[in-house]
Amino acid sequence: MKPNRKELIPAPVSLKTSSVGTTATTSVAHDIRKQDEQLQNLCENVVIIGWLSIIASTTMLLCAGLTMQWSNEVVRSLMLALRKSVETERTRMMFRRVVMAVSLSAYFLSAVNVLMNLFLLFGVNKLNYKLMLPWLLFHGVLFGFFAHLAIYMTITSLLVDFKAFVVLLASFTMIILVFYKISFEVFHLCKALRKDGLTKDQSVKSGVEKQTNILVLQSEA
Repeated sequence: MKPNRKELIPAPVSLKTSSVGTTATTSVAHDIRKQDEQLQNLCENVVIIGWLSIIASTTMLLCAGLTMQWSNEVVRSLMLALRKSVETERTRMMFRRVVMAVSLSAYFLSAVNVLMNLFLLFGVNKLNYKLMLPWLLFHGVLFGFFAHLAIYMTITSLLVDFKAFVVLLASFTMIILVFYKISFEVFHLCKALRKDGLTKDQSVKSGVEKQTNILVLQSEA
């Protein structure tokens, strides 16, 4: 007897379906592995940024503390460098107030920066993007303040001296680019961790729903 052709049709179809399923599974596994590598690279970059920022802020804390401790010597050196009379009491008091104000501001900002970077490192360690939000908020406010200050100083220098304007413009441009690169790395990691957390939550919910449906079908059977 000749074999029935209708019975031979499902065999190649099932083979093709299994091959398509295997290809899709392989591509999904490759994408997951690639995302994990990118996330690992981002975590390493942000950890380096956090530790370098802590070292820089600690150094600034030390310098600001020493400046406040030796404010009289610092004022005397500034007045001599600017060729001002050391005996002028009014000028000395003005310089001392400026030095103390700058030192206190640097000390406070450095202390807060150390705390924000500790939050950042804890967030990377726990893979929790919420712990990175204080770092982004603080540096966003800091960036806005210094950007306005940089624009004011650059425009003022243009009215005084063109060479000073060029130097300040180049310096502030380089600082802004470095700051943007650092902030972009942290923001990108925060976004990736948030997306990864949402994906895991959705997979957990879908798994719970599947288990619930299976239990319902078993109870009905």
